[in-house]
Amino acid sequence: MVASLLLWAMAGPARSPAVVVAAAAAGAVSLVGSGLVRRQRLRAARERSRARIAEAVEQLAAELAAGLPAGTALQHTAASWPELAAAARAHELGGDVGEALRQGGQAPGAQGLRLVAAAWTLGGEVGGSLQPCLSAVAARLRFAARRQRVISAELASARATGRLVSALPLAALIVGTLIGAAPLGFLLGGPAGWLCLLLGLGGALGGLWWIEAIADRADGEI
Repeated sequence: MVASLLLWAMAGPARSPAVVVAAAAAGAVSLVGSGLVRRQRLRAARERSRARIAEAVEQLAAELAAGLPAGTALQHTAASWPELAAAARAHELGGDVGEALRQGGQAPGAQGLRLVAAAWTLGGEVGGSLQPCLSAVAARLRFAARRQRVISAELASARATGRLVSALPLAALIVGTLIGAAPLGFLLGGPAGWLCLLLGLGGALGGLWWIEAIADRADGEI
């Protein structure tokens, strides 16, 4: 984006079409790049959240298996895992623990809390022990974590291939410039070059974005 703005400012009032095309190309690259970085950060945050919630549920099930009451076990677990803090406060104030867990499950990667909410509500309605239900939830979350690791490993090669293919046009420009073919002169020198630049750049960025979108759909929630 900085490069785009600099190109625009350096051209002055009489901006040539070539500068406009170059500024638009730089802006498109910056927007798509920032979007991909944001997606990667969100994906990493989801994975961390899933792992933390799975461990929190395992600890909660262990506390119940040790014979602690449900509320006490929840308080103890929430002291180590902030993801359960809202539910612990709801229990302390006499509120709806299940609803607090469902609200917490709205966060990205925190869908496992919805299963905990269902188990907590079921245990409250039938009056049975929560421990078997939460143990089953913990087992499902562990399975989901293993499945997610497999999916991430399978998708890593596709993402790497997409990034490599998107970088090939830049490598071609560098090689063409080194051998004296002056590809930038053609791309910025007239309507035919502008069209090739925009179509090529759009295809490369669109393909990279498409691969990331497919990977995000495969990165399913629990």
